[in-house]
Amino acid sequence: MVLIRHILYREIYGEAEAPSPRVRPTEPDWSRAPASRRLREMTPPPASFLIIADGDFGPLTSKTANSCIRYFPERIVRFFDRKQAGKTAQDVLGFGGKIPVVGDFERGIAQAKRDRV
Repeated sequence: MVLIRHILYREIYGEAEAPSPRVRPTEPDWSRAPASRRLREMTPPPASFLIIADGDFGPLTSKTANSCIRYFPERIVRFFDRKQAGKTAQDVLGFGGKIPVVGDFERGIAQAKRDRV
């Protein structure tokens, strides 16, 4: 089977042998870079979230939003809910600190970008 593949490859492409399908592209040599650069290059920046829970942001109705606050609150920048706009996560849920709830999606994104810079 391998011989047939090599013969077909030679007939089609005019080369002696097909490249092995297991050959991987070469990766950068990280051993020569300083440790801080290696870590910075290999670690993607953490994502920030504006959580959409329009009309359902509460302790019993937004289970995913509640879990996000509990497990990675530093990545939550805003909540979007027109009914609870102007409050904080602490006001609505009883936990979550000062993460604001906004009623305008575009303004929430703009404020989140401004706060990250």
